[in-house]
Amino acid sequence: MCMAGTELEPEFVFVNKKMSWSAAQKHCRENFADLATVRNDTENTKMKMLTTTWTWIGLFRDPNMYWSDGSGFTDLSVRDWAKSREPLGSKTVICGVASVKNVQLSFTGCEKRLPFVCYSAPPPAPVKRQVVKLRIKSSVDLNAVKEEMLRKLQDKLEEKGVSGVTLKWREA
Repeated sequence: MCMAGTELEPEFVFVNKKMSWSAAQKHCRENFADLATVRNDTENTKMKMLTTTWTWIGLFRDPNMYWSDGSGFTDLSVRDWAKSREPLGSKTVICGVASVKNVQLSFTGCEKRLPFVCYSAPPPAPVKRQVVKLRIKSSVDLNAVKEEMLRKLQDKLEEKGVSGVTLKWREA
């Protein structure tokens, strides 16, 4: 499954293609954001409503447990853990799977080919604002030259490759 929406309000997308965990991760990163990260029981329930089979999620162990998006894992965040689906022996790297049918999460070997759950990219970053304060003392009436100064500053920014900037005067 893949995840859509935002980090605070994730939306998951089920991808019914059987791939290894790393191929599923690559697919999610190229088409969405990443393999699904499940931070709590609410997200766990939302994600598992999409499928009736074992699916890859973003959890892996190498040798510590992490989510594919780089966030840390605590087993307190999700309560539905199943026993491992197969003997893991001394495997250091194992990957996370989720099952709606059994309403549980587990681990298995990363090379298995399973469908998966991704999440979509978060919305664009918020607009950054920067205020530059200038104190100008002049014998010339600045109202007459303000617009010309803004135009020249805008041109200089564009020459430097900076676009999408809005300049305006604000008097204190």
